[in-house]
Amino acid sequence: MNQKTTTWFLLAFSLLALVVPAPAVAAISAFKFLGIEGIGSSCAMNSRLGIASGFTEHVINIQDCVDYTACDIEVRWGLDRTPATGTTYAIKVSLPGGACVDNDFTTLGGTCMEEILVDEKTLSSPNYMTFSVPFDVLTGGDCQAGTSKSTKIYIIVKEPGLDPTAEVLMFDVDLSRPPAPEIQEPVEGDSNITVKWTAIDESDDSTTQYNVYWSEATFSNSSKSSATVVGPMSGTSYQIKDLENDKEYFFAVSSIDENDNESVISAVTSGMPIDVSDFWEMYRSSGGQDDGGFCFLATAAWGSYMAPQVMTLRAFRDSVLLTSAPGRAFVSFYYKVSPPLAGLISDSPLLRSVSRLALMPAVILARIALATSLWFAVFSGVALVALTVLFFGVAIRTRRRP
Repeated sequence: MNQKTTTWFLLAFSLLALVVPAPAVAAISAFKFLGIEGIGSSCAMNSRLGIASGFTEHVINIQDCVDYTACDIEVRWGLDRTPATGTTYAIKVSLPGGACVDNDFTTLGGTCMEEILVDEKTLSSPNYMTFSVPFDVLTGGDCQAGTSKSTKIYIIVKEPGLDPTAEVLMFDVDLSRPPAPEIQEPVEGDSNITVKWTAIDESDDSTTQYNVYWSEATFSNSSKSSATVVGPMSGTSYQIKDLENDKEYFFAVSSIDENDNESVISAVTSGMPIDVSDFWEMYRSSGGQDDGGFCFLATAAWGSYMAPQVMTLRAFRDSVLLTSAPGRAFVSFYYKVSPPLAGLISDSPLLRSVSRLALMPAVILARIALATSLWFAVFSGVALVALTVLFFGVAIRTRRRP
């Protein structure tokens, strides 16, 4: 083999060594994980950490990182057999996201902690062994790191005449918050408000849940503890009941991932429950026959709650008027004054015809507003209010004529 061929052969062999992993060290024969216990005041560990005997999954989330930062954890382990006399062991810990050499007691550094956690010791009581590790060593100490990494604890056993064996306890350290959901405009009802939101885009993660916050005063992510909270829950809506009508409430939503990490809250929105039961009773006592909707004048004018013109005005009410304080104030005013006029209109074929003619420009503007920009919707809303007020005046004057 000439020198050039030898050089290429050595290069290819080196590359092959890089891509073919070294064989893993054998697992410890008859190893038993016996559990975890927190050491220190307020260090009763969450079951998420896999604290019971036999657990193989150990998860640390952001709240655990904060709650247990001053704690140590005691790890209990043993063998379901009697090892040979002279057997020793040592414990190494990786950096978050790192690894340690597991076939000796001395190699440290790199992505492994610079100091060994437990230096070589005799395995004197194989059925029940313990060691402790600071909780901050597992998490890296920065609970707001926004990362999701694994920290590994290596228990390495060396029996006389045999190659070392090792067991790895892996702690998944999830310090990454899920994204906040996008909150939608609340739906205002009688003594209730339905909060709606868009599910976060987390592929097909069916484990995502949500918290809903509300308060009589606005709040932020740092002051959300002052708000009432309900959850975790699935779905994308929640109705809050027993609220006070004509009073403004503030709302926000957060998401919660499979490891119980909570996102920051969504944008805070507000809504005001509207007292509609009395208006509906007035409408029915004035001769109205349709169920629900509260579009009194339009229903009376077209003779049906399901008329296309009425449905357009209802959509305009929900999508434009109820999304702003002035619009909500107008809707409340409309509910108060329109039922008697609806009764007046429904009794007169002439007034029903006049009403349809007067309301058609409002219907046209509402259709345009629903299909165009927000600024035009605002303009249309103002025009719609003006046309409706004008219609009120015409109807009242007509009513007063002998």
